[in-house]
Amino acid sequence: MSIKQKIEFNELDIKFHEELPTVMDLLSACTNKIIDLLTPIHDNLDHFLNEMISKKENYKLKIIFKNMISFNNEIFSSNKATTLNKIHNQLAIINRFHILHIESKDCIEVEFGLYYDPNDETYDNTEPFYHFTISYNPNKLEINLKDESFYKKIETDLKEKYFIKSEYVGKDNIDSEKIHEWFEIIIQKYEPELINQASKDFMEKVLAPILMVLP
Repeated sequence: MSIKQKIEFNELDIKFHEELPTVMDLLSACTNKIIDLLTPIHDNLDHFLNEMISKKENYKLKIIFKNMISFNNEIFSSNKATTLNKIHNQLAIINRFHILHIESKDCIEVEFGLYYDPNDETYDNTEPFYHFTISYNPNKLEINLKDESFYKKIETDLKEKYFIKSEYVGKDNIDSEKIHEWFEIIIQKYEPELINQASKDFMEKVLAPILMVLP
């Protein structure tokens, strides 16, 4: 099989090859420290979700990713590991859980980790950040988990400590056929103590009230 595309390395490419040991030392050391921070949070959240879901006959919990490192939007938006064909200007360390309704297969997605994508128009800033997110987009169940006032109250309670993003479409919204709930805590400071506190606030103030009233 012949190789049709001619590849040439420019000065920057050569510099990358020469400095790759330093790049890898920095990437591995810092990434491992981040994973050391995120792993206990994952384990605590796994225990918490299992405890909550075990009380619900109609739901089951599935771990999708534990500290999955993504350099590619296709992997980030997928729920399975895929072959990495291209590296984008994106880095994410993803922890993702699915809370599945057994009959309808509708899913509540719970996710946290580190995220950086300067081209993502969802976010105004181009700096890396940590986040804790719950999203719900049912296909069959025509019910909301909570009403909009619930999310607004949490936002009011937490906005002094974190940046909050949320979206809400209720079942009575005449402009939309789809129910949609999304709430995200964003930590823009690289402080482990604050990230750990955010995980506790996320479990206690966001997840617990939602999961306690699952139908």
